[in-house]
Amino acid sequence: MDVAVGAGGNGSECVEVAATPDAVHVRDSKNLHGPRLALTPAAWAGFVAYAARR
Repeated sequence: MDVAVGAGGNGSECVEVAATPDAVHVRDSKNLHGPRLALTPAAWAGFVAYAARR
């Protein structure tokens, strides 16, 4: 599993992204027991492409 952590401009808005062969998992890095989002790799790729255009 590959894990990446990203931060906003001030560093207080971080998320962790963990990629597995079947899903990409996203969660708030400061709220480890909070809600999590699981996307298919295709849905994640679509989101990343969309976000890159913004």
